[in-house]
Amino acid sequence: MLDTMRGLGIVLFIAALAGAIAYAGDRVGHQVGRKRLTLFKIRPKYTSTIIAVGTGVVIALAVTIGAILASQQVQTAFFHMNEINSRIEALQSRETELQQKLNNGHLVVATGQLMVPFPAVIPKGSSESTGYEVTADFLHKAASYVNSIYTQLDLKPFIEPKNQAALLGPNVRKAVAFAKNDDVLLLATSYQNLYEKDRIHFQIQYVPDRLVYRKGTFLNALTIPAGKNVNMNLAVQQLEAKIARQAIAPQKTQGLPIPLEGLALPEYLGSNVQALSFLPTLDKMQSMVTSGKGTYILAAFAAYDVYPHTFGIPVVLTLQRSATLQ
Repeated sequence: MLDTMRGLGIVLFIAALAGAIAYAGDRVGHQVGRKRLTLFKIRPKYTSTIIAVGTGVVIALAVTIGAILASQQVQTAFFHMNEINSRIEALQSRETELQQKLNNGHLVVATGQLMVPFPAVIPKGSSESTGYEVTADFLHKAASYVNSIYTQLDLKPFIEPKNQAALLGPNVRKAVAFAKNDDVLLLATSYQNLYEKDRIHFQIQYVPDRLVYRKGTFLNALTIPAGKNVNMNLAVQQLEAKIARQAIAPQKTQGLPIPLEGLALPEYLGSNVQALSFLPTLDKMQSMVTSGKGTYILAAFAAYDVYPHTFGIPVVLTLQRSATLQ
């Protein structure tokens, strides 16, 4: 809406300017014709013609200059058109390449995937120099790991940047700010899809290693109507998916617990929900829902304290008839 109003304002301004210049030119031409004035001793009628033509030139020039001064887009169109065309061609070429990869290429690493199975840690209370040393060392170790693993999957080796200080500095400062209150995990993840023959790229993510769930915290539950066709394995998967969504994007909704410290886990951590034990056993749960009546509640509780360094959410699952929970 704002851009539309700005555009209309520019059009009205240019129209008013052109009208004023045209009016001035008309008045000058009228006076020249009326008084039979001459310019450079040229016959009056030719003088009038020259003034009329000059007025048109001034209008065109004034409109152009007015548009350039009033609009950044017009300035770009006048003085950077070749750059724009080159950029468009490059983007179109890149789009074509990506489309070909999407249709025909073999995806090796998906966006947001954890590429290195080990983290590094910036200890709580670390200085900026310590944070940089830890990050630089982790970058080197992560580069060695991804080059040893992913080049075997037909990706080109990762090349460590030469200007590490400039690239790492801003993120290190943010990490050290986190480290005032908590340890900070460093994790290497992909920030784009990688296909065969692509150069390996990854990013370092800094995650405050603070408590997410205390041991025994109720996480979520699933209502299961009893019936012969109930599949408890599928029910467990559905509950695990609910817990994962909740951990990745916690919401303060009544009835849905949120991480105790309000920390949303990255998807590659929060989606790793692990059922460590079943009370009763999974086979007994299956028997209860297929042979019983009424409604059952499959509930999940944190198996122990959950932090980002846990690399997942271990849970204990229980099954009870809903009447026993009332």
